[in-house]
Amino acid sequence: MCSQSCVGDVEVAVTSRTSTQFYKEIHIFVSLLDLNDNSPRFDPAAVEFTISEDYRLLGTSRTLPSATDDDVGENARLSFEVRWNGSAEGKLDFRVAEREDGTAVLSLVKVGELDRETRDTYAATVIAVDAGTPPLTGSLDVLVRVGDANDHSPVFESELYEATIREDLPAGATVAQLRAVDADAGPNGAVRYHFSEGTSVFTVDELTGAVTLRSRLDSRPKGGAFRLRVAAVDQAADVGMRRVAYTRLVINVVDTNNHAPTIRLLHGGRLEVVENQPAGAQVRVTFVKLH
Repeated sequence: MCSQSCVGDVEVAVTSRTSTQFYKEIHIFVSLLDLNDNSPRFDPAAVEFTISEDYRLLGTSRTLPSATDDDVGENARLSFEVRWNGSAEGKLDFRVAEREDGTAVLSLVKVGELDRETRDTYAATVIAVDAGTPPLTGSLDVLVRVGDANDHSPVFESELYEATIREDLPAGATVAQLRAVDADAGPNGAVRYHFSEGTSVFTVDELTGAVTLRSRLDSRPKGGAFRLRVAAVDQAADVGMRRVAYTRLVINVVDTNNHAPTIRLLHGGRLEVVENQPAGAQVRVTFVKLH
């Protein structure tokens, strides 16, 4: 390998075919100069990786493929620039470091907060430019995906849900439909529902948020309504980092005519009806002394 040019020392002897007295020996120095006929190239020419949005991972770095140039000398000396498809200023930074052997190390560093829910990908093209005349270039396409962190809590569509049911509603009937959404992705955004306090009257589907009547009501509750608190919990892998939201559910119970009248007599009371009394006549209650 030659740095700038290749120099060869060649010895040439010339002898006459007809006379041996005619003989000449000369030295020739041959210098081969490099032409800038090779462009810089990256291998591979495209990369894709993920950087988490987790704010605790500030300074995360990803090493990029290096560029090579088959030329020599100035024709192989490279400089680099990056072109973003959209701004990444204050979030991702392209850096170049030089090894002891003069080769470059390229990296992409997370220098600021990323928010996957605002923007989930960043794209850039890294350009390698040699110092030849004219300069030649090679390019590397970089796609950065923003990995999700559990930085959002579930949110109910309403802070208060209210439903009205009849007290003769059959068991298994749907009473209310709750819904909470979580802006995170994957398990971080998957919501499960449950009652904050146990109830033997209602059940909530942990996946759908549908509230159903567990068993038929015998009577209206005190005050005519059930008041429940429902939780929505995300499913982050780290149980200790799971986020929860709460909502209130009020279920009003409407009275129905499902009980026949009853007559209760005080202790010692007795009804007396004269056999010839017309319909609608008042029945007299008499009290007898018990011995």
